[in-house]
Amino acid sequence: MAALRRLLAAVLIGGIFLCAGSEFGRADQKHEPTLPKVRAWMSDWQGGYAGALFSVKSFEASSLDAPPSIRMRNGKGRLAGIVAGYNFGYHAWIYGMEADVGYGQIRATKSGNHIKADLMGTLRARFGRTLEHSLLYATAGASFTGINQRSTLMVNGNTSTHLGLTVGGGIEHALARAITARLEYLYGHTLENKGLGIEHLHMVRAGIVFHLPK
Repeated sequence: MAALRRLLAAVLIGGIFLCAGSEFGRADQKHEPTLPKVRAWMSDWQGGYAGALFSVKSFEASSLDAPPSIRMRNGKGRLAGIVAGYNFGYHAWIYGMEADVGYGQIRATKSGNHIKADLMGTLRARFGRTLEHSLLYATAGASFTGINQRSTLMVNGNTSTHLGLTVGGGIEHALARAITARLEYLYGHTLENKGLGIEHLHMVRAGIVFHLPK
């Protein structure tokens, strides 16, 4: 009996030490420092991409065949559209081509004469430099604008497409490995010097871009 009691006492004492050891182990795990998660940033800007753009625009329109009192007028509006392009790279430098098209309404009205631009697009070259997780770039190229003109003197109105030049720049920042956000400014001017045209077009655009896997 004495031997049995000593055996039970040894088992009981061992169990107490095991339980205490497990509790201390859990406490150590609770206070163990956790390593910060590594964010999956964009590491390579080269390749194809596509996304969506939203822009706020203001412009100065002219109609050279209109009376001087309504020849010049100011307008503003918003467009939403899509963008696609391809980047090449050399060390920290990025260059490529980009195209976009947007639809919305930017209008100008003066003395019963209305100008409305619903459709607008550009084809541009881009050149920039990567900084950490961002891309600073300049851009230049051609643009087209679909314009509709109506007035109290017109029965059916007048619809035309105008070509122009556009220049600007912006910044694109990585939100994740294949997603970037951008903010840019573009200035546009028509190439035509007669009839209806957009003389000075100012565009502030924001967008989300998805970079395609290679």
